[in-house]
Amino acid sequence: MQRAENTLRLFLGPQHTLLERQGFLDVSSGLYPGRVYRIRRDPQRRYERRVRVFESGRYTADYCIVRAQSVPEADHFLTLHFGLIADERRILSVVQRGNIFGSHSDGHERETMPAVWMPRRGQVAASA
Repeated sequence: MQRAENTLRLFLGPQHTLLERQGFLDVSSGLYPGRVYRIRRDPQRRYERRVRVFESGRYTADYCIVRAQSVPEADHFLTLHFGLIADERRILSVVQRGNIFGSHSDGHERETMPAVWMPRRGQVAASA
């Protein structure tokens, strides 16, 4: 578990401090302009949290994307983070009707920080 935590810290760099402070990282979608995935972390690192989905800044759903193998929570977090950046379509391929939940399905903490979509390099923002 310590090795996984060190790997997470190494690969996230300055974002690791942000993750520790706010308990989540936001990843802008490369496939769906306006969509942001909020990858949250359990403070005790015991289990994975559902990924909160924001559309045009509005919190709309939770995606349940769980570990397929027995790996440390930090490894799963890093896989989700980089997977949504590098191969969003593959990560989302596991999301079906059965694992899309309504808002606050795994916790009632309120979203106080806005989720802001930012286009990726080479991606043009869609006109509204």
